[in-house]
Amino acid sequence: MEILVFGTSLMWGQGLKESDKMHNVLVRKLKARHPEQTINVTSLAHSGASTGYLPDGTIDPKTEPLIDGEVPTHYPTILQEIASFDNLKRPAESIDLILLDAGINDVHIKSIINPLVTPHKISELVEQFCYEHLKMLVRELLRKFPRARIVIVGYYEFVTENSEHSYVRALLQAFGQVPGGFIMDGLLWMTSGLIRRRLLTNCDTFSDGSWSAFCRVADDLNREIASGDNKRVITARQQVGPENAAFASDPWLFGLNEDLSPEDPMAAERAKACRAAGDRAEPVFCRMASTAHPNPRGAQAFADAILIALES
Repeated sequence: MEILVFGTSLMWGQGLKESDKMHNVLVRKLKARHPEQTINVTSLAHSGASTGYLPDGTIDPKTEPLIDGEVPTHYPTILQEIASFDNLKRPAESIDLILLDAGINDVHIKSIINPLVTPHKISELVEQFCYEHLKMLVRELLRKFPRARIVIVGYYEFVTENSEHSYVRALLQAFGQVPGGFIMDGLLWMTSGLIRRRLLTNCDTFSDGSWSAFCRVADDLNREIASGDNKRVITARQQVGPENAAFASDPWLFGLNEDLSPEDPMAAERAKACRAAGDRAEPVFCRMASTAHPNPRGAQAFADAILIALES
């Protein structure tokens, strides 16, 4: 079995050691069920990748070199990741399974956690990037890899009502969504309820809206290629419960330490990569990029969800 991985920080495995990344966990689980089978996985995903389409639906022509996968950058885009498969000098017909996520960096995490962005605007962005543009992207995968089954991995709520107030506020300030300072701390304390409700609503809107869009893409394309019961496009999603969100009581997602440093094992290595990336990295955003991404337990849960989707 030959597996390819395309996408963003979710499929790259932001903050995780290589052995803990979702696709490698999935390979171990598949080998446990099929010990007689050789299973190979190649990941071309990286943090920050955009889908590869401009807002009007045309292909983004901009190119930049691939850098350390821990550094969030739009380029190479996911379309460019797909094109880079040709450099491997392997037949596209040899690929059996593709794991994919896409759309979150086009909507952008800073929009989702921005208390000034309305849920209606999030829904509009999701429709454009997680449905319309993703559909074009998956259609390209179906064309390029004629034997592959494609699993679109769904997103989740980053923070929930169970997430600690103080850390959520620190997250917003670190990502530049609210100013810091003594006066702003007072204003945030007085308006924290409003900000928190907007943040939770936006996260819920993105999570549920993108999942619905992914399912529509799969349904539309399976009908389009008349695959019948043997569907080539599958969706897989792991529900992150209120207690499993970032800064919650039993997290499946990376959070922050008490000194607001990132808690993932790749933090020091990523900080060096962020400095080396120069103007292609936003210093604070890059350093804290693991925040709200699956930790080892979360990656295990997502691998289970993919396995269930495949077996069903």
